[in-house]
Amino acid sequence: FHAGHAEWTASANSELVRSQYERAKGAKDRVGTLSIGINPEASYGYLQDDLVAGCVEVSIGDNSEEDGRNRSDFGLGGRLSRATVRVGKRVIVDGGRLVV
Repeated sequence: FHAGHAEWTASANSELVRSQYERAKGAKDRVGTLSIGINPEASYGYLQDDLVAGCVEVSIGDNSEEDGRNRSDFGLGGRLSRATVRVGKRVIVDGGRLVV
């Protein structure tokens, strides 16, 4: 991200998504969502990764389903199992481990 907008980078298979991204209109390059899993009993696997304590999910583009203001005909998200998240100087997630 740079100045609040996603910048396109891909090392492989970019053709799978890039053509859709380039044709899209609206807030396709804006942060759509950021979520952090908080359930210490959940584990990675079948459709529950976003619940796992310390899992970070980030998306760009449309976020109307979350009652957000971004409107676009494009949206793409991904889950990060070993992310580190800081708010100011405070670490919230450290290497995929929820620390608050």
